[in-house]
Amino acid sequence: MAEDGKTEKPTSKKLQEAYDDGNYAKAPEIGVVFVLIAAFGYLSLQGPEMANQVCQVSKWVLSHLHRIDLNIDSVCDFLLFLLQSCVFFVLPFLLVCCVATIASGGLQTGFRISSNALRWDFGRINIVNGVRMLFSTEKLVNFGISFLKLVVVAWIIWGVICDIQKDPIFYTQVSVQHVVEFIFRTFLAMLSKLILFVGTIAAMSYAYQKFRWTDSLMMSKEEVEDERKNSEGNPLVKGARRKRAYQMAYRQVLTKIPLADVVVTNPTHFAVALKYERGKDSAPVVLAKGKDLLAQKIKEIARQHEVPMVENRPVARALYKTATAGRAIPPDMYQAVAQILAFVYRAHRYYFHRLKARRLEATA
Repeated sequence: MAEDGKTEKPTSKKLQEAYDDGNYAKAPEIGVVFVLIAAFGYLSLQGPEMANQVCQVSKWVLSHLHRIDLNIDSVCDFLLFLLQSCVFFVLPFLLVCCVATIASGGLQTGFRISSNALRWDFGRINIVNGVRMLFSTEKLVNFGISFLKLVVVAWIIWGVICDIQKDPIFYTQVSVQHVVEFIFRTFLAMLSKLILFVGTIAAMSYAYQKFRWTDSLMMSKEEVEDERKNSEGNPLVKGARRKRAYQMAYRQVLTKIPLADVVVTNPTHFAVALKYERGKDSAPVVLAKGKDLLAQKIKEIARQHEVPMVENRPVARALYKTATAGRAIPPDMYQAVAQILAFVYRAHRYYFHRLKARRLEATA
């Protein structure tokens, strides 16, 4: 159980740290079940063909034993032939099982790669902790699960042995084909029962491991609060946030200012770029706004593209505080902005002919 006072679920940061250290809720029985399912599926699809090929090879070997000249060369050739046949049969089966093993591990870990788990840590070599772990509750539970698996496997094998005793192979002569089919059927029957019962044990084991893993990562309210404060108060985090905000604003400056109808200035501390397209905008829209250095950048780009600038300190300050970039201005600013736009339209008619073409190029 979690320590006293640790009643809060782990935060995303705590979980990420656990993932980075290779700490996941994992049950080895899940991998066993996946391999069994892969083996059952492969043998169900390819088994009959494999059984037929094994039968043909066996017939040929048994029917030609009297013709085989036993010497070093013939024995080597025969063993090489058997080896090639085994590789042909076994290699695809092993590949399927390997893929199933990788998939089982990936599903339990979310296919995350934890590089920290590969680092050598001398702190892990602790004899005292190792002895304590031998008598821990987790070890007792694992021992119980292992013992349960042993009992289940033994019971399944015994049940399969009891079932196959009625087969003719035990009391009369049968063909080689029947022997191969008997082995194939028996193996599939054993696999199907193992999948059912070991799968149940795997589900129980994973549920327990998930509970233990989550319980070990539980946090106290103080730890959650400290983590939040550290995250918000970290100068690197704050710096990164400011940098992202500045970059976003800077991109707005570079791309939006040339499309503005007017830039309202303070004149030194604030600058707000506005646009209004009749028939498209229900109210003037703030393309970009800035303070101090960013305001100077807005005015610089406006001058480069000959965007009209109007100095109106109260309007510039009010727009900067109440308006949002990319959205229409507040209703209480409609009249003041309308007067500015009316002045610009009268005094800078030449500019709006070029602005129309510029906007068409931007939307093309």
